[in-house]
Amino acid sequence: MKKLFFTIALVSFCFMVNAQESKFGITAGYQSSSFEISGGGVDLSTDASGFFLGFFSQFSVSENLSIQPELHYSSVSDDGESVGDLIIPVMLKFHVSEKFNLMAGPQFDYLTEDDTEGIKKFGMGLGLGLGYDISENISIGARYSLGFDRLDDEGVDLDGASIKINVLQLGLSYSF
Repeated sequence: MKKLFFTIALVSFCFMVNAQESKFGITAGYQSSSFEISGGGVDLSTDASGFFLGFFSQFSVSENLSIQPELHYSSVSDDGESVGDLIIPVMLKFHVSEKFNLMAGPQFDYLTEDDTEGIKKFGMGLGLGLGYDISENISIGARYSLGFDRLDDEGVDLDGASIKINVLQLGLSYSF
């Protein structure tokens, strides 16, 4: 996991050094998470909703392309139980027009809870989204992350069961 964070930091630094234009900002909004376990004689799905709060940086690569690494803390709850999560999306943004953009890229997450019932705390997914710039400093966005299969604490499949966490985020961002 240290190698992954080092790689993300190195890539972000390289883009920052070569960037034509940079933005930094904060973001917050609504989050809905879907936890799915299937296979191995088990078929279970539950949804939880809550909020996310974080910050981002955006580095222009060209006139229509930028990279946007982010760091979010999210908290979702269902039936009185809450789950905290650190989320690190690294979005490649294609600016379709002056105000509208499409996003895609890897999303990494880390469950902050002590008891994860044998499920590995670190996960990955593919984030897809879109955004709209309301003004020079304010934008709205929607993103969906399709979680890849999560392994257990020992790094093996759970008797053929597939464990995935999918995340929907609707947010508002302010850049400065």
